Amino acid sequence: MRTLSVASEAAAPYAGGGALGSVLDEMDRVVRELATVDLDAADEPAIRAGIARMQRHSRQLQARITDAAAQLTRRQARRLNPEQPDSPKARQRAERDVQNELADTLKVTHSQAKDTVRAGGALESLSADTRAAFESGDISARHVRKLRQTVRGLVGVIDASELEGQLLEVARRLNATEFGRHCRDVTARHEAEQAQRDLDRLHQRRYGSVVQDDSGMTRLNGGWVGAQAEVVQTAVEVFRDKDQPGETRSTEQRTADAIFNALAHALRHAESTDHGNRPHVFVHVDQDQLDRGDDGVAETIFTGTLPLTELKPLIEDAVITRIVKDAHGQVVDVGRATRTVPPSVWRGVLARDRRCTLCGAPPQRCQAAHLDRRWLDGAGVSIPELALLCWTCHRRVDAAKLTGRLHNNVVSWHRRDGTPYDRFPRGRPPDRRRT
Repeated sequence: MRTLSVASEAAAPYAGGGALGSVLDEMDRVVRELATVDLDAADEPAIRAGIARMQRHSRQLQARITDAAAQLTRRQARRLNPEQPDSPKARQRAERDVQNELADTLKVTHSQAKDTVRAGGALESLSADTRAAFESGDISARHVRKLRQTVRGLVGVIDASELEGQLLEVARRLNATEFGRHCRDVTARHEAEQAQRDLDRLHQRRYGSVVQDDSGMTRLNGGWVGAQAEVVQTAVEVFRDKDQPGETRSTEQRTADAIFNALAHALRHAESTDHGNRPHVFVHVDQDQLDRGDDGVAETIFTGTLPLTELKPLIEDAVITRIVKDAHGQVVDVGRATRTVPPSVWRGVLARDRRCTLCGAPPQRCQAAHLDRRWLDGAGVSIPELALLCWTCHRRVDAAKLTGRLHNNVVSWHRRDGTPYDRFPRGRPPDRRRT
């Protein structure tokens, strides 16, 4: 027999009694009885109808939860400031207290608890039609919050009742993110100063973090608004590339690669610091590790110890500085910095290839890579030994152990069995005369 799964612990009865407690006790009984229904004995139309009815009741319960959260917020505000319970400061403090309580009680995230609390407060000042749409599931708590914010921001500019009706119809058709964008557009067109105030308020909540977990993965997280948000979105789209043949990256992986490409481009073209050197990734390799080739390791500042194979794309096009230490590890000599790929050689490779020789990415995203033998294996740095590769394709070449061949000034890449690897999967290679 297949039954609905519910929590094994029965809900505690309402100690205070009264109408609310009696109804909740009855609800507990009905839910427990529903959990014992034999689904194998029900036909498919009945199951589908049951899902729809349970979902409808779930939405109605969610609406009541927001009502209850609003009631708790009002009472907490009165406790915090009996003389001015409706003051913004008391209201915000009360909302925060109730959000923390609900997050612990309902075992939800603080973001979900915030949506519940603020939706409850918003519904108090909105029409019965908006409440009905929320109870029916046509709009979410996020829709309610944004609708109330937009109506309040345009008080005195547009009739509140008329605007709420118009926004409600739009909210039924759009998801919360799209609806938020529509509301911002309405506000900006009717009251630019209000739109700027909203942006200024959100700008004060901007955030960003770069942390590394115990596995060594660096996690980037942040939030931007307005012009900053447009720059971030544009940069990600500019540096987002398509999958190569046989490659299937998720949307998140393509976005991660795009963010990396944008940051690598920024480092490559950054201005010099006060010390006369532009910002760069620092890699320290001991001579004994360098002698081990692919079995060697290197030290980085932020990520720690990494295999040399992981760092090949960096080392092959880098500035090399020889540092001599004594037996006690003290630096006794620092040699002159030399590039693995001199500027004149780089310009020659750039003039020949013009762009990534695998995917066609622009030269700003490329580095000089060896066609066959790697620099760590003793390869030279002459123009015929190098080719332009973007960072993503450089990793592909190393992972698949591809080798490059130069014929008639055109680079081609081949698998280990000698079969060619498609150079420009997006179409024909660009006309060099036009680039």
